Amino acid sequence: MNRVEDRLNQAAAELRELTRGVTPPPLEVPRRRIPRALLAFTGTFAAVVAVGLIPVVLGEDSTPLGGSAPTTALPAPSTTLAPSTTLAQDPNTSACSAAGAPAPGTAEGLPEPVGITRQTIIDAAWICDLETLESVAGDDLKTSFGGGGFQNLREWEEQGAGQLGLLLQLLDTSYGVVEVTDGPDIYVWPAAFTYESWDDIPDQYREELYEIFGEGELDQIAGFGSYVGWRVGIDEQGNWLYFVAGD
Repeated sequence: MNRVEDRLNQAAAELRELTRGVTPPPLEVPRRRIPRALLAFTGTFAAVVAVGLIPVVLGEDSTPLGGSAPTTALPAPSTTLAPSTTLAQDPNTSACSAAGAPAPGTAEGLPEPVGITRQTIIDAAWICDLETLESVAGDDLKTSFGGGGFQNLREWEEQGAGQLGLLLQLLDTSYGVVEVTDGPDIYVWPAAFTYESWDDIPDQYREELYEIFGEGELDQIAGFGSYVGWRVGIDEQGNWLYFVAGD
């Protein structure tokens, strides 16, 4: 339980529901109840990250986690906007980390504010529109346990270590929900983060991770006993809370 508290103390408590079109019956959306008081612990414990095993961006010398793009898309939802697949990536953004990345599909079952924020992030990241992304992020977005908000995303792009492509890949996975007892629930991508133990993560959710990170990186992550890799959190009011990695 301490591990869960440590992970969710960064302004994260998360959620997400399986929305991929697959042959087997869909899995139930993973949910976890978290007292809002636990979210206040982010400051002290957030700095303790897996430095040697998981490449977490905590500073200039860190190496971001990433991998190949997912090969499947999410089914069309009934409660979210259609994906902006008609948008064309600007040839001038070829240096952006999202260049060449496929635009994620829409996610089914999200509250409208969450769906709108998710789609706005996708549309802006896919065409490397940092100004729009920054307006969505606001002042409260957390991108590193070592400190920093949206400015980290801008600096990583400038340094050639951008994470916009990874951001798109994560938002194309299944989501899970963290139910906060005295605050808005948090929707998180990938759903694997909502499980306390790595062994409890369903195979379908693990397959989504393999498509992004690969077997080697996931073996390192599994060594921590739970998923502590990159994740995205949006609360049910549509606030983009974090895009961060670490324990």
